[in-house]
Amino acid sequence: MAVMHAKKRNKLSGWEFAAPAERKLPISDAAHARNAMARLNQTQGINKAAAKKRILAAEKKFGVKHG
Repeated sequence: MAVMHAKKRNKLSGWEFAAPAERKLPISDAAHARNAMARLNQTQGINKAAAKKRILAAEKKFGVKHG
């Protein structure tokens, strides 16, 4: 997965996060969407159901296949 430095992360818009209000779990590309899904249960202080829905939509957009 590509490393995302703080400067780039700070420039992301809200729609590029699974939890936009908290700016947690970036989903700006396929690699970050896969990583966000893997780390969803480890992340505290977010609405996990809403974040999962956003991650699934991002995975579909980027063509992420499971299994």
